[in-house]
Formats: sequence, structure tokens, C-alpha cells
Amino acid sequence: MRREDFTATDASHGLTTQSEGRKKCLPFMCTRHVPVTMRTLILSSLTLFSSLASAQIVVQIPAPTIVFPAPPPVVVVQPGVEVVEDNDDEIFVVDHVYWVRRGDVWFYSRDHRGGWVRGNPPGSIVRLPPGQYKHWKHGGGPPGQQKQKGKRGR
Repeated sequence: MRREDFTATDASHGLTTQSEGRKKCLPFMCTRHVPVTMRTLILSSLTLFSSLASAQIVVQIPAPTIVFPAPPPVVVVQPGVEVVEDNDDEIFVVDHVYWVRRGDVWFYSRDHRGGWVRGNPPGSIVRLPPGQYKHWKHGGGPPGQQKQKGKRGR
């Protein structure tokens, strides 16, 4: 059948021919193929959504860039645990290894010059409340608390 033989569009089945008077259906226009197309569309959508639902979001926390030109002064805060004195970061030292926390992620360095790597810290520092030893000074506390202690002791 030639293209010129088609004259009118039929909404339910496609096109009719002049010569034969009966309806001919082209696959891309025929509504009886719509359920297959709809089924394919639905299955494709489900596949897409199921793959999206199983997608994981990974948040990378960059390693700290903390560097000391020389070994920093430390203060013992409990047996076996030291903290770098009066520092903006709460840096612990356990068994000559530096530890710092970024959210729930811990990093360690075996050297005061950096080289931080993600790791599992010793339990002795995991249990410490975040920020408790930030700006800690020799003598038992952060700068603001030391002044208060001095005033009470007079």
C-alpha cells in the first residue's frame, strides 16, 4: 500500500484507505498498541524510580589541614589522653598520635606537620563530649573558666 492511498485519520485505529474502504492501522498511530506503550512506559518509570530509590548519597568530609611547625604544647586531661593547649581545634594526643573530630568523623596524624587520615579513634576520646577541651589551658580549663576559678578562690 502506498502513502497516497491513505486519506483520513481514524482516532481509534489509525488511517483508512481510499481503494479498499477498510481501516488500516499503522503501529505508531494505532490505539490498540497504546496499552503496550503505556505498559512499557509504566515499567520504565518503575525501573527508573526503583533505581533512584536505591541511590545513596555520600558526603565526603575533607581531611583537616592542621599543621604545627613544631610539636605543640599539650595538657593532660585524663590518664593517657592529652589535648593541644589553647587551640581552635580540639586535638587530642593518645599514644603519640594526634586525633581530631569533624562531626562524627575522626582523623589522625602520627606527625605534628599534618598528613591526616580518617580512622577509628580510641574509646577514651570517643566518649568525650565535643568541644569540652577546645581552647583548654594548663591549669584546668578554657580561658574564661580559669578567670572565674581565680575569682572564686580569692
